[in-house]
Amino acid sequence: MMERRTIRILAILALVLTPMLSALVGSAEAAALTSVKDTVSDSGLSANSNHEIRFVATSGVSAAGTITLTFDDTGDAYDLTGVGFADMDLDAGVCSSETSRTLGSTASGATWGVNVNTSTDVITLTSGTDTITAGHCVIIKIGTNASGGTNQINNPSSASVYDLDITSGASDTGKTLLAVLSHVTADVTVDETLTFTVSGIASGACSSRTSDVTTTATSVSFGSVVADTFYEACQGLLVSTNATGGYSVTVQQDGDLTSAGLDTVDAGVCDGTCDISTEDGWATPTNNGFAYCVDDVANTDAVATNPCSDGATAGYRLFGTLGTDTPEVIMSNSGVVSGSEIEVGYQISIDGAQPAGTYSNELIYVATPTY
Repeated sequence: MMERRTIRILAILALVLTPMLSALVGSAEAAALTSVKDTVSDSGLSANSNHEIRFVATSGVSAAGTITLTFDDTGDAYDLTGVGFADMDLDAGVCSSETSRTLGSTASGATWGVNVNTSTDVITLTSGTDTITAGHCVIIKIGTNASGGTNQINNPSSASVYDLDITSGASDTGKTLLAVLSHVTADVTVDETLTFTVSGIASGACSSRTSDVTTTATSVSFGSVVADTFYEACQGLLVSTNATGGYSVTVQQDGDLTSAGLDTVDAGVCDGTCDISTEDGWATPTNNGFAYCVDDVANTDAVATNPCSDGATAGYRLFGTLGTDTPEVIMSNSGVVSGSEIEVGYQISIDGAQPAGTYSNELIYVATPTY
């Protein structure tokens, strides 16, 4: 008779929505920047976050020219304290073949000078003799995602939509909007351009699998489990956006499932070699761990070679860890979508020697539209 262990597994879902909605600003004298977006690592209230800003420099940047990044400084806004040139990377060149540029405290020769004004929340990059050719792509990384970076930008503590204005060269301008909100928010609409919703699904109601538990928008609670036995659950992810460049959704965890006694649940390897980016089948419950698969519900936006609906050969992946691993894309589209939906299927099996306790972690979903 199989022994029942009082191990209660609680996976708490924290929704992070990072919409980057670009608006083109121009006049008779100014050209508009294109493909503008800012991907942040965390859009939570008061969180320290990395920024990766991308745009196409329509008219280019001449020698002694500047690139300015103006973060919204109205009210309770961004805090750039401590950020300097050592926390930034500047790459520019033919799109997808950009090359790194040298940054320093002042412009000199090929070195770009970086000035961070913490009073106005403006970052200015000034060229010495270096130039950026018209139509070339520009990538600016700020934070620990930059080579050698240690300082990040601190988010506002108030949930709202904030501006990031960009000026490139003499007059090219562009804008993107950054949404800052609590991780527990499951549904947000920013400027009527993006909706990202996580929804719970009742036990037995998953479209691609037989589920054992009922989930909510913010929690996946497996309850007390029996060793070497599969337990399944699922949630729905729904995206609508008018972003002409499409969108992507990624998932990460803040760490392995951990109990108050600091014991952890092994992530496992499925039935072979599944990892953060490699799928594998998982039909043997004695191969213990915690993993997920994805499946299309409406539209074909699920990113999977073998979806949950493949049953015994469904492709499972492990959750990457925030701050350690590259976020894994699980849902995407290259254009405007309305009501694109996928299901995320969670599966867990616990080893018979797992210490008793309640184990939990946070799963962080990030939605990024591109204009």
